[in-house]
Amino acid sequence: MLSLYLTALVAYFKNKKILLSFILIGIVGITLRGLFCVASLSITIYFLENKNIKSWLKWNLLFIPAIALISCWYIYHYTQTGWVFATKSEGWSEQRSFVDVLSSFKNGISIARCFFDLGIFVLSFLSLFYFLKNRKVDKYTLLWLIPALVFSLAFLPFTNPINHRYYLIIYVLMLLPVIQFLSERKRIHTVITTLILLLGHFQIYPVPISNGWDCTLAHISFHECLSDYKSRCDKVWFNETKNTGTVFPVNASLKQTYMLFDTIRMTNVNNKSIDSVQYILFSNVGNDFSDEQIIQLRSWIPFYQVKHGLVELILYQNPKISFK
Repeated sequence: MLSLYLTALVAYFKNKKILLSFILIGIVGITLRGLFCVASLSITIYFLENKNIKSWLKWNLLFIPAIALISCWYIYHYTQTGWVFATKSEGWSEQRSFVDVLSSFKNGISIARCFFDLGIFVLSFLSLFYFLKNRKVDKYTLLWLIPALVFSLAFLPFTNPINHRYYLIIYVLMLLPVIQFLSERKRIHTVITTLILLLGHFQIYPVPISNGWDCTLAHISFHECLSDYKSRCDKVWFNETKNTGTVFPVNASLKQTYMLFDTIRMTNVNNKSIDSVQYILFSNVGNDFSDEQIIQLRSWIPFYQVKHGLVELILYQNPKISFK
């Protein structure tokens, strides 16, 4: 998504209209959030074209193939599944509804956290300083500000958890005004900025606070833990996988994670009782474990544990269930 969004901007600036049209098809074809990206690109072009409606509409003609194709897909999807945007799947239905007032406030906090967490605050502050210094919204500010506003307004009314990775495009585009701002400062400011961003890769909150680990190098440690677990717990993995509960993304099959042939998935225990589950594969980066489940696991039997870096996996046995 990030690569295609940046390529779309390059295609616009270099006036490569056919390329832009194909890139837009790729963007909407990846995920529902691609529609927000397309909206952001359209609004960005409007302002970059100095609010010239005629010129803007000409560029928007290039959006028609992407919108037409994705519309056909959603119509077909509805005929096959009975739903378009809100899945009826038990594991996802609660994340596809509208929020109430309190949840809307919580979403606002989550959005603010995405611009502060993992060292991102340095990009947010320096982008703000760049704007205050110039006292105008130039193209460097427009490029990140418009998608930031569009994405935030789109995420705000829904119960789907707002994750740091959803703002990856904005983080990268923030580098443009930040580099411009730092180019007029002493080198020590650049060094400090770089160090803060690097330290963000080592930020892991203690359980039960959720983590944006999948936006940092901590994802390498996560896959090392998962690979280690697979190689050393083959009996549990292959024979008892269906009796093992966990949460996203650990519940993904080996085919989804490593492109292997094994399609068996562990049980997703998100918002479910774990009383009758034989094993629980717990991770400190599994954000979907509830506070109640975490407390309950303290009385379970640690069967296996592996840790790489700041990420750990613990396989627990249910003490109330007899084992083979």
